[in-house]
Amino acid sequence: MIFRFYNVQPSKDFPEFAVSLVCEDDQGNFSTIGRYSEKILLSKFSVKEPFLLWNPEYSFSPGYLKRYPVIVGDWNLNFYIVLQNINKFSVIFTDGVGSQNLSGRIPAKVVGVPLFVLYVDVFLKENLSSVMKKKKIDILFVGSLNPGIHQARNRLLKKILTIPEDYRVVVASGLYNNDLYSDLLSKSKIVFNYSVRNEMNMRVFEAMKTACCLFLEDNNIETWWYIRKFEDAVAYNEANLIDLVLRYIQNDNERERVAISGYNSVGKITKSYVYKKIWEEIKDGVFDTYNSNFISEVSSFRSFVNHLFNFPICINDQNLDYAENWGLSLAEKSDTFVRSSVLSDLSFMYTISASKIDDTNKKRYMLDKAIKYINSAVAFSPRSLIYWYNLAFLNYSAKNIREFQIACSNFLKIANTLSPGESMKEIRGYPEPFSPIIFSHYTFFKSYIDLIWVQNFEKTDFLRNEILRVLMTQLYVFLSNVSLDYGDLKESENFCNQAISIFQGFSDLYYLLGKIKMAQGDFQSASLIYTKAYEMDPFFVDKWPEVLSALLLSGNKDKFEDLLKEMKLISKRLYIFSGRTLSLSVGQFQENIVIKSIRDLINEYILENENR
Repeated sequence: MIFRFYNVQPSKDFPEFAVSLVCEDDQGNFSTIGRYSEKILLSKFSVKEPFLLWNPEYSFSPGYLKRYPVIVGDWNLNFYIVLQNINKFSVIFTDGVGSQNLSGRIPAKVVGVPLFVLYVDVFLKENLSSVMKKKKIDILFVGSLNPGIHQARNRLLKKILTIPEDYRVVVASGLYNNDLYSDLLSKSKIVFNYSVRNEMNMRVFEAMKTACCLFLEDNNIETWWYIRKFEDAVAYNEANLIDLVLRYIQNDNERERVAISGYNSVGKITKSYVYKKIWEEIKDGVFDTYNSNFISEVSSFRSFVNHLFNFPICINDQNLDYAENWGLSLAEKSDTFVRSSVLSDLSFMYTISASKIDDTNKKRYMLDKAIKYINSAVAFSPRSLIYWYNLAFLNYSAKNIREFQIACSNFLKIANTLSPGESMKEIRGYPEPFSPIIFSHYTFFKSYIDLIWVQNFEKTDFLRNEILRVLMTQLYVFLSNVSLDYGDLKESENFCNQAISIFQGFSDLYYLLGKIKMAQGDFQSASLIYTKAYEMDPFFVDKWPEVLSALLLSGNKDKFEDLLKEMKLISKRLYIFSGRTLSLSVGQFQENIVIKSIRDLINEYILENENR
């Protein structure tokens, strides 16, 4: 075996980078050796060349004496972090769609490869023939149901979940064990996939490597470069999805022909294949001399904070002290703009740290620090909409209602008085530094603005306006919730309608408006609004009792019975991490709907078959 390069990866298991060796054997095959052969402290990054850094959109992008190659998996998630650090990277390896979107728009060379095979760890425990005989699940989907990212996919999954009851359908969210996941795939006839970016995502490899018949959107860009429609996988669109599902469930010979052909085709796309392509790009030396400067140090600091956010295991006193001292040192050397930006980042760091600990006193201490730093950021940049928004978010989360309302008032006042050219001027275009960290939960707004960054980072004015729309809408949601809590239903409705007028495609807003209408006693309006929200996002299961209550109270008995029947059918096929029991009580009507857990899934489909 000949050593070729080091893989440097963030880890969810320990608070350092994990290092493994990529080697080549005498036959030209590449493989990783020693998955955790070495660990690198975040605060003391040191590794020999050549190396490949994984996932800079999630993790720390260290300052290094030379530019270096990286793997970017989610190029539309937190991409502003990549942009800020872009001058450090010599080559960016990403999926084929990412390559099409980024080539020529950034200084680094962008190379598209079927990247996600490197992330896949599923496997067959038995030979192919045995596996094909033991497939019991008609159609399977395992993955996130977060509507902020997957609203379009969720609508398709609802169609699958409501096919006739005599088919065995499984939709699961929260299964994280690769061994159990492999078992589940091996027992499935069809695996449904809908990729966010039309890329060749992990599920393509996972399904085909376990001899499942893969269903993939017809307009997927990257995957159809490597496999054939209706030969290796089934290409569907929204109109023909269910017809194709039923056809391939019922036709064993046709389904198994596609599954076996896909299994053979995807077997040619190996980790060795991708590592070899990476080595071809970096073997002649891509570690150019890099002149680190103050701006690159700020960018590194910001990526360090982002690393703590994405890898909470790294949140400890040592890393927090290191980051705080680093940030304060940068603040002392910077102009007012960068100083306020760094202080906002420190506030974010302590906000996320407080959310990850149980110690009440320490949590309060961290929140106090977070509020102190964001107040300082606002003091240095009193017309920054991002910092006023962040201050509002932090006080809203801490239930400091008076301070929250003051921050909202200042945000809206500034937003309404800035001229278009001045509006959001603190959000600067690439490659200038700015504070991209907008305090938020992962919602529709977060995923929307991540996508806007990728599509428009050269269009500064458009980017400013879209970020302004997102921040203003989220503030209106906060204000609506606070008004609802205080019983001011008219004001709550006004704020909610303001939010809907800006973003009409977000189901959470309609769930909120339905709740307000219910509190007002307007059951007819509430039932219509709740039904619309449910159709937009059927997997917000905690809202199901509210939807059904509104329909029952409005007197719409037919629609109530239709949705109750549909929800009961979905609940038989839906599995979420810890399960849920939903209770509906309206007058004399009592009903419980049980959403099953991942433990139930394991008992029903894995342990059940092993015990036979």
